Amino acid sequence: MVVDWVADFVEWADLIGLPPCPVVEWSIGGQFALALSARCPARVTSVGVAAGHAPLDELHDGWNSLSDETRAYVESLRRDPIVPRADTDCLADGIAGSTLTILPGEGHLFPVTHWRQMLAALA
Repeated sequence: MVVDWVADFVEWADLIGLPPCPVVEWSIGGQFALALSARCPARVTSVGVAAGHAPLDELHDGWNSLSDETRAYVESLRRDPIVPRADTDCLADGIAGSTLTILPGEGHLFPVTHWRQMLAALA
């Protein structure tokens, strides 16, 4: 399970003395960033998810807080291997205080050329 990774991160962060910091993940890694921020919010100062989905089935409180319509929509999105715009809108709408940045004309691989912009947005 994705949320099991959180304990590994916390153990590693404690081992090296890592203070709370921004976390950015790409594609399927977005699940790990969101799981960390949900389970250990004191460990992260901001979260960046680049073309990714949330592990909502593993974050029971987050999943249950969504409407039936939104849960059905998220389930339908999971069948798509690349993240369409509707997915990002749904994810951004479901996270209070989030900011959605769209890069027109860019696809799933946009972090390769826009990583500096992504990191700057988390600062």
